[in-house]
Amino acid sequence: MDLLRTVKTPRTLVLLLLLSALFTLCAASSRRQRLSQCRRIPGFRVNDVEPMALVRGHVTLVALLTSNCPFCIRQSRSLEAMHTAFQANGTDVRMMIVNGGPRPSPGETGVFENIVSFPVYHDDNSRTIWRWVFRGGKDDILVTDRCGQLTFRVPFPYSYLQYSYVTRALNRTLTSNVCNCDPNSQASQNLNDRMMGDAPALGGRASSRRGLRAFRGYRNINRSRCRRNDLLCRELRRGTRRYNRFMRAHPKYNGMTEEELIRHWSRSFPGLDLQGPRPVRF
Repeated sequence: MDLLRTVKTPRTLVLLLLLSALFTLCAASSRRQRLSQCRRIPGFRVNDVEPMALVRGHVTLVALLTSNCPFCIRQSRSLEAMHTAFQANGTDVRMMIVNGGPRPSPGETGVFENIVSFPVYHDDNSRTIWRWVFRGGKDDILVTDRCGQLTFRVPFPYSYLQYSYVTRALNRTLTSNVCNCDPNSQASQNLNDRMMGDAPALGGRASSRRGLRAFRGYRNINRSRCRRNDLLCRELRRGTRRYNRFMRAHPKYNGMTEEELIRHWSRSFPGLDLQGPRPVRF
């Protein structure tokens, strides 16, 4: 009773409300800083290699896939076809896959390495790179500009390469300066150098981090803030919220494969483009 009387005093209530509001604002600010469009992707190392340093100065596509997922294998084949087309027409796009599935044994070639001709990096068992560097989930595809800034995050199911969203994101990044990138500026180069110097090192066994929940079904929650008048980013945000509501309304779909989910999703929203990947234009 004494505690209840203490809480009910006006001064205590005001203090609690202020503290609650301050905590909410700080949490929201931190989340926006981590996930917003145009944030710079932190550097990281895998076996003494700095992937983001290698693609500095190039538009880059990053795919978060797992090697034990049939849908991911098909996605990697589509990515390799895109990569071959980019090389043929001279499009300045680099690609990488970050594998969150089983790592190949020493001396063995990984599943993705047998399919694609661009780099494949293997995350640790707790998916540190996925969660702490790219802040993404399974089947996400991210596009960064020449300064290493996130221009678009394309979550599942929109990352399915038979839709047009990934190629639209690449087109926008190639033809428009979405994040006011100037890769030749001294400030940009200095910031990149500092970030690479502070990059978390991931060797054969990466350090594990706990406390993050792995999503299934409606796992890819896109909380990214979009720049004003960026219609594609806003379309992806609205679509992701619609997909999350769809999965919450149909919990029986949570155990389905990606192909089955896309089939049901496409039937529920027939307006989605399923005519195949669009070519990257200039």
